[in-house]
Order: sequence, then structure tokens, then C-alpha cells
Amino acid sequence: YWNHVVTDNSVEGYINFITNDWGIDKTEYIDTAIENLKLENSNKPVGFDGWLFVGTKNNVGDYTSGNNVGKKTIRIIYRLNKETKTNIIDSLPALKDSEPKIGDIVRLVGVTNYVTYKYKSRVGDKSNNGAYMNEQGFRNRTKAIIVDTYKNPDKTNYNVKIKYY
Repeated sequence: YWNHVVTDNSVEGYINFITNDWGIDKTEYIDTAIENLKLENSNKPVGFDGWLFVGTKNNVGDYTSGNNVGKKTIRIIYRLNKETKTNIIDSLPALKDSEPKIGDIVRLVGVTNYVTYKYKSRVGDKSNNGAYMNEQGFRNRTKAIIVDTYKNPDKTNYNVKIKYY
């Protein structure tokens, strides 16, 4: 299974490998799968990437998932327990709406697809006929991995860079 995932080299394949619960022992390859998803060189997995608003973070570091009326964007479905190489969300479901970390796998909340942006500082900027928006948005019922985070220094906006399919 691992050899097929590496040969396919797709964001979807790696994410499905990490999140599958088929009883396959994946412990030897989990760290490599997450690292491969972060690649930006010529070995970069096939898929899309972009920046997405996911919540707010105030100056003392308190994170709130969603927008100012409580509408959430994403839910964490997988966070690696580095010691056991298992999904920590299974034993701590309250983490689903916690601050997203690099390496977390997420899914959209709700049924609406979300626009992603090319630049972390341009999330939400629809000026210039959508010049900063990516052509392919993050679709409902698909998964993404967090590969970077950004707290806007001028606002409380907390954005994440995702790789998705």
C-alpha cells in the first residue's frame, strides 16, 4: 500500500493513507507521509494548495474557531500523536475545534466550498477580479493537511495554508 502511495505521489493518496483506519500498521511511514505532503520541490505531491481563513487569535494567543458570528470553517479530523503514531482526536475529541497545527488533517464544516488564496496576507481579498483567489477552491467532503499557519499582525485573523485535492 505504501509503495502505491509513493508512486502515485498525490495529496489525496497521502492524506487517505494517513487517515485510513483499515487496521494496517502505518507507524513506520506516517512521519514520511506528512513530510512528503509538505514538499515544495519537484517531488511535490499532485494537488492544490492555498491559504484559508479558519478563525481568530488575539494578542495573548487565545484561538477561536470560525468567524465573529461563530460559523466554523474547518474541523480537525486527524492530529498525530507523535509517541503512538495514532490519531489523538480519537481520544480527545474536544481538539476538533482547537487551533490548527502544521500536520493536522482537516475537513470543511458545512456543505459550502471555500475559496483559497495565493498569499497569506490576501485571504478574503476579492479585488482585481479575484486576482488573489486560486482557481480551484477547497471542496466539501474532501480533506486537507495544514502545511503553514499565519496570524495577521494587523488583525486577529488566523489563516492556514492547506494542501488539498
